[in-house]
Amino acid sequence: MWKINNVEIPAPSGMRVEMAENTSAEERNALGEAVLDVFGTKRTLTLSWAHLPEDALAALLGAGDGFFPVKYPDPDGTLREIVCRFGKRRAGLKRMRGGRPVWTDVEMELMER
Repeated sequence: MWKINNVEIPAPSGMRVEMAENTSAEERNALGEAVLDVFGTKRTLTLSWAHLPEDALAALLGAGDGFFPVKYPDPDGTLREIVCRFGKRRAGLKRMRGGRPVWTDVEMELMER
């Protein structure tokens, strides 16, 4: 089950989870060793859909404004909820399928607060 701001969204056809440590600037001590503070690990989710109907894309774009909760299956095996904001959002060509508009190669980046 996928949710953005408690709104159910279509399951993506692809997902990439990037985990990065938030750290202070690296400094060197008197021994020449690197020293830094680690403040935590933050995730960036890149969700992609091969095809997404126009109404589903509109609902997805309208699901989050500012910071919002996102629920997704994490690679650690849990159903995780994090607070995110939108990063980059991309959509490919709009095509007609059965008289209805469909967007291709849709990709959205969600960055943890």
